Amino acid sequence: MNANCIEIETPSFGPDEELRLVRWYVADGELVAYEQALCELETKKATMDLYAMSSGVLKRLLCDGELIKPGFPIGTIAPQTDR
Repeated sequence: MNANCIEIETPSFGPDEELRLVRWYVADGELVAYEQALCELETKKATMDLYAMSSGVLKRLLCDGELIKPGFPIGTIAPQTDR
């Protein structure tokens, strides 16, 4: 991973809370904008969107429907010049 890449991690709701990546809104390799909704996450109690913390090119590390733990990396955002 490029040192300039930003890792996209899932939020933490508790150490034992499992999340499901319901679906990506953005295709792998697509340019994303700061605060753009990237994907939908689901816990036992809620469904929420995860937003980009910077603009750049999205690299997805997981597929729709996968179960993950809080703080787990699901993708990266690279500067547009690294595309």
